[in-house]
Amino acid sequence: FIANAQENKNDNNKVFFWMDGGLGGGSAGLSADISANVNFMHSTLITVKTLGNTEAGLFEPGDNNSEISLMYGKIYKGNYGFLSATGGFSYISGEISGEQIYDDNASLFSYSHYKMNPYTTIGFCMEQKAFFIINDYEGIGISVFENINAEKSYMGVSLSSGLGVFR
Repeated sequence: FIANAQENKNDNNKVFFWMDGGLGGGSAGLSADISANVNFMHSTLITVKTLGNTEAGLFEPGDNNSEISLMYGKIYKGNYGFLSATGGFSYISGEISGEQIYDDNASLFSYSHYKMNPYTTIGFCMEQKAFFIINDYEGIGISVFENINAEKSYMGVSLSSGLGVFR
């Protein structure tokens, strides 16, 4: 859907802003994200994003984390959508399950209890997105996200919808 793009020189002076949010999953479990995006100078993209991951299971607590990131990248727009690639830095806080404290075998819905070890770190984050623009103000898309950090690196896929000024 991007291949039919015709570059419009008037877009160089326009600024486009939108918010999008998504749900997905990956190596860190279930994820939810919200981002604010600004596109200017035709192909420059700046994104501020917050993302939360949890590995919590039905009967067992799991690792979890949240990140806030600032990313810079490029966007390639077509008539019906866009492709983008961004990278930047993120602040991550989370908890990693440690040693087992005890095992509750008292009932059918019992689970083990673990010591949770909190952490904070800085990471390098990336996101690649394919977005279909429904009209000038609405869109849906899919993104692949990665975060490389000292504590627990992760990656995943998110389906999202967005509102704002796309064209």
